[in-house]
Amino acid sequence: MTLEEEWLSQILGENTKTLYIRGLHLFMQFLGVSKVEELKGLEKRRAETLTIQFYQFLQQGEKPISANSARAMCIPVQSVFKYIGTPLQLKNKLPPIGTKVEKWRPSIENLQKIYRSNDLPVKAWMSLSRDVPARISDLMTVTPEQIQSNEFDLKSKKEGVLGRVYISPQTQELFQQLSKSGLSLPTTSRGISDMMEKACRTAELPMLNQHLWRKIFASKCMDLGINESAWHFLLFKSVAKSDSTYLMNASSLREQWQKVVDALPLEPKNGNGIKTVELENALKAVESENAISKTRIDMLQKTLEEQAKKIEQLGENWDSLFKGAKKIVQRQQKEIEQLKQEGDKA
Repeated sequence: MTLEEEWLSQILGENTKTLYIRGLHLFMQFLGVSKVEELKGLEKRRAETLTIQFYQFLQQGEKPISANSARAMCIPVQSVFKYIGTPLQLKNKLPPIGTKVEKWRPSIENLQKIYRSNDLPVKAWMSLSRDVPARISDLMTVTPEQIQSNEFDLKSKKEGVLGRVYISPQTQELFQQLSKSGLSLPTTSRGISDMMEKACRTAELPMLNQHLWRKIFASKCMDLGINESAWHFLLFKSVAKSDSTYLMNASSLREQWQKVVDALPLEPKNGNGIKTVELENALKAVESENAISKTRIDMLQKTLEEQAKKIEQLGENWDSLFKGAKKIVQRQQKEIEQLKQEGDKA
């Protein structure tokens, strides 16, 4: 087994392994070497300098990539040097991978528009994604029973990191409605992505995927000044073992999570704290009632018109009968007069 194969064998996630191979091979091409064994002779400072130059090269080549992507390509380089016994110190020499949303950072109004424009499954998934900033593959494992339990632990498949999950009453209520209605969420990650893509098209907004939800959550944590270890733990990122043990048992963790959830309302509120959605529903109810009233008035008007026609027809019939009876009486009177005249002659 080669040194590269040994290094790769300790990487569990298949997707991570693929990305690490790509990053390492790009670095080796940059150096002009073909085997990981050739990296073992590099002195630490020289290895750090070459890694920094590699980071800069990725952004300036024929097909330049973003600073964030270039920084990600340096992670497998750091990993392989650590594996061969030359750990690199790049914390203050390379920028950290950007966690905040870079291109499209949805506003609260954007999130609310997507939520308001779509049906119950979309609302339930958005509420769960807001509560639990996990990868889509991890969210797909969450059961209805766990959602109704209000709080549970979840282990990230990719990193193998255990984190604490909290569920808001809003999410619980939406999933209860989902169950009662007989509706269900897609059962695959592809199905969820298709559902959200369609939901965003309905709201005429860019795609809101699960990775973006994680960035939204992280951004809001930083905006609110929440402790880094706490929000790393909530996003299933690695933290020091001592911090992990503390956070798993700290009541303050839920309080910090609640601040983030409160800062990401899916239903708008006005200045008095009354939900605009409730007002919209009330207006719709009034409009509906008005529509029903108008229908009733139209039906009553139609009935009155029909009755008026019947009365008019009856009047015409009575008029016709009256004229007929009058003619009969006139004819009989003439006959009586004729009989009288004949009697006088006799």
